[in-house]
Amino acid sequence: MWRKILLACAIGPFFFFGGKLFNKEADIYISAPSVPVAKTKQVYPVLVNHGYVRYLTRKEADDLDFWRKVTPAIIAPSLAAAGLLLATYRNRR
Repeated sequence: MWRKILLACAIGPFFFFGGKLFNKEADIYISAPSVPVAKTKQVYPVLVNHGYVRYLTRKEADDLDFWRKVTPAIIAPSLAAAGLLLATYRNRR
């Protein structure tokens, strides 16, 4: 039972943080302009969805950059922990 709880705790961050980053990029792809708009200060280019360029405000671009840096740093150790839990499993029958 404890192994299942640890596995859920290791896989949970993958879905939470990965889903949050995916949702953020999908929203930007859909709603952000593909050309700079000086009136709304959306002049900072970002690449989303396989190389499409969208323009964001400075705050939005910094927020996306933060999530792009934090997400792999959280997901990689949690997936490594889940892999170790699965690799060390022994059926005690």
